[in-house]
Amino acid sequence: MSVVVEEVEAPERLDEVLGAHERVESVSLGFGDVAASQGIEVETIGGTADYPGDVWHYARARTVAAARVAGVAAYEGPYADYSDPEGLREACRRSRVLGFDGKGAIHPAQLPVIDEVVGE
Repeated sequence: MSVVVEEVEAPERLDEVLGAHERVESVSLGFGDVAASQGIEVETIGGTADYPGDVWHYARARTVAAARVAGVAAYEGPYADYSDPEGLREACRRSRVLGFDGKGAIHPAQLPVIDEVVGE
C-alpha cells in the first residue's frame, strides 16, 4: 500500500500516517495537490516558484525522513512540464540528493532523464 502526500498538513503527520497500518510500503510526494492546498504559486508542478531556493525543500526532506523512520520507500511525484528536460533533470538531482528512492513521470519522454539521474 502506498500513501500519497497531497495536503498541506500531511508532512506534519507523516509519522502517524506511515505507522497507521503494517501494509504501508511507500510514500509519494504529490506536488500539485500540496501546492494547491498550501497556496504555492509554481510555474509547473514539481518545479520552482519565484523564490530564492527550493520551495519544495521542506516537503521533500520531511517525506524522506519520515519514510526512513518508518522503514518504507519514498518516491517523489512527477515534474509536469514534459517539454523541459533540463527542469526535470534539476528536479531529479534534488530528489536524489535528498534520498528519494525514485521519481514519478507523467510522460514517456521523461523516463530517460529520470533513469539517468535517479536510477532504478
